[in-house]
Amino acid sequence: MTFLILILLLLSFPLLSLFAPRKPPPLHILPIPSASQLQWQLPPMAIFFHFGPNTFTDSEWGSGHADPSVFNPTLLDASQWI
Repeated sequence: MTFLILILLLLSFPLLSLFAPRKPPPLHILPIPSASQLQWQLPPMAIFFHFGPNTFTDSEWGSGHADPSVFNPTLLDASQWI
């Protein structure tokens, strides 16, 4: 008799999971961009200029210890670059 009860209990566990409370889906991460903002992010071409102290110290990665006086673009003509 106890063997029959054990079998019935084991078979009922999958059925109990059908009645368990469901976990709600995760909330959206706000803010959600508008359609025009998404369109702006998908241009056919983009360019990025990085101009800073590493330009003058000829280093790929800066450590933050460069002397601030090395960044002194006195004759900078940004229009020439464009």
